Amino acid sequence: MTAMYPDSNRCASAFIFSAYSFSSAYPLPTGINIGTTHVPAVLSWNSTYCGDGGCGRPGLGPINFNTYKAESCENVTFHYPFSMKAQDDSDNWFKVICNKTANGKEVSSLNINGTNLQILDFNFLGGTILVNHPITYFNCRKNHHNGMSLNLTGTRFYYSDSSNIFWSLGCGNLVTIFDNKTDNLIGGCLQPSCRINNKISSIVGCPLIIPKGLRSFFANMSDMVDSSDYRRKRSCGFASLISSNFDLTNDFDLSNRTHVPTQLQWGTLISGECYLNDSSDTSCTFDGEYCWSRLSSNHLCSCKKDIGDISYSSSCKGIS
Repeated sequence: MTAMYPDSNRCASAFIFSAYSFSSAYPLPTGINIGTTHVPAVLSWNSTYCGDGGCGRPGLGPINFNTYKAESCENVTFHYPFSMKAQDDSDNWFKVICNKTANGKEVSSLNINGTNLQILDFNFLGGTILVNHPITYFNCRKNHHNGMSLNLTGTRFYYSDSSNIFWSLGCGNLVTIFDNKTDNLIGGCLQPSCRINNKISSIVGCPLIIPKGLRSFFANMSDMVDSSDYRRKRSCGFASLISSNFDLTNDFDLSNRTHVPTQLQWGTLISGECYLNDSSDTSCTFDGEYCWSRLSSNHLCSCKKDIGDISYSSSCKGIS
């Protein structure tokens, strides 16, 4: 490190840290300063190896595997560990229900603790499933939600800390988020003033770090304006956890909306190389795009076909 100003007495440091240990919303994690002596970092080791040419595409390499046919319900395609053919029992959290609506369309859903959640998308390597989740806090006159999320305790799912963000709609309110205990504050944000540009509502994200393994939370919205203010009759507002890739615009219509897309995590990604076992524990989708080997009752070695159509980028996935 070379000082640009040799006469300066300012302290400086340079270091490498793991971006996976912190929220992507912050370029430099809070808590790291000039007095910090240690930071999280990821080391790679050669404990597992796929060979010089990668794992090898099934059919072209020496690996024996089981062919796994992906299933579809309407426009949602999914495969292991989710299945419509799974046994229908209370311990099977990956059982997909495919029902026809009144207009003849098929809708896929999961039943989690007695609540049917419509499936919108499935991400195998990311270990997430996108569902239509009830809005957590909703203060509209027609519909009111008390701010309590679903309780995922005891299930195989938790709210994704890397693929979701807290959003709120309204103005002049203080939004606070707690975990399942209302005395444990996760974070919050202050909505813009209702007097700015004469807006009656605005959409803002709450830049807070979502705890890893979050299984329930409580959202609250406190009015920060004078109750005699005529703007009290403004449009209703909401606060909820929403998938970070959902296009939320200022013309977001809440009049008939009761659910928002939310990412649930079913597997935790662990970066690293891993073997595809040459055994009955190895399966691949019919098109050869994904392969996985069961390393234990809780861990998978998961691979995805790369652009070259031959090798696989590999990762070890632990099912929560």
